[in-house]
Amino acid sequence: MHLQKGVKLRLWISFLLGLIYGGFEPSPLGAPFVGRLPASHDGYVADVRQEKQQKFHEIYLSPPQGELVVDYRSKIFNAELTQEFRQRYREQFGYIDTESLSYAANRFTQFDENRGRSVGLEEMQSKRRAFAEYMMRRLGEYHVDNYFKSQPSMREVYELKEKLSNMQVEVGPSFMMDIRYSFSDNSAELIVQNPYCDSKLRIEMDPAAFGPSKVLENRLYVGKRLSPAHYLMSSIVTNDGLVRLEWWNNYAFGVSTQLHVMTPFKSEGYSPRESSVGAAIGHTF
Repeated sequence: MHLQKGVKLRLWISFLLGLIYGGFEPSPLGAPFVGRLPASHDGYVADVRQEKQQKFHEIYLSPPQGELVVDYRSKIFNAELTQEFRQRYREQFGYIDTESLSYAANRFTQFDENRGRSVGLEEMQSKRRAFAEYMMRRLGEYHVDNYFKSQPSMREVYELKEKLSNMQVEVGPSFMMDIRYSFSDNSAELIVQNPYCDSKLRIEMDPAAFGPSKVLENRLYVGKRLSPAHYLMSSIVTNDGLVRLEWWNNYAFGVSTQLHVMTPFKSEGYSPRESSVGAAIGHTF
């Protein structure tokens, strides 16, 4: 008796809820209720037995990929080449290029009164143009060497080139001679490694020729590091007949100074016959 009353009560409650919340009809005894629950949010159901048979797969969202940026400058002008070019430029034109400041092209120095275009300006431009051409050839040589090193079939060619262009000779327990030949500008360097000073002799030949040819210039460099921040450098250009003494100073925050004295010791040469004393200050960013 009590069971029948409970069934009737459930049927009446289902009927009333259906009229109020969506017009549901009374469900037979034991049938699942599949409508929305009263006052429930969309997406919620009263019966979850069907969800037990469903298969769900997780979706992984990858983070947004940044733009791929290739720094070609660092690949072409790497740290090794940058240091080589910087040292070569300083040896040839000075730690701070005071010569280019003296012969800077402007309305006062580009022309003189009697000879037209300044001879010093033309010589300065010619030397720096030759240095730029050397840099381009050296860039090509360096990257071709790297390609040969990475290719097993071409590695023997690279090793043969290294044997021809580099040679070391031990003179004593503390002395060693390092002979290097550069195909880029057809020059040879003789470096004497010793505990007393830095010394190097560069023999410059015709850059348009391949292999030993007519010697155009001999440059002798002798330097001494006085302290971590101070360096004394002397150079002699034999064919042009110039001697140069430089004092390089490095300070904090990228500040550097240079004092130099240059004078000819020959009456004739391809550079202007003049003595100069200069000082310059620079900042490296």
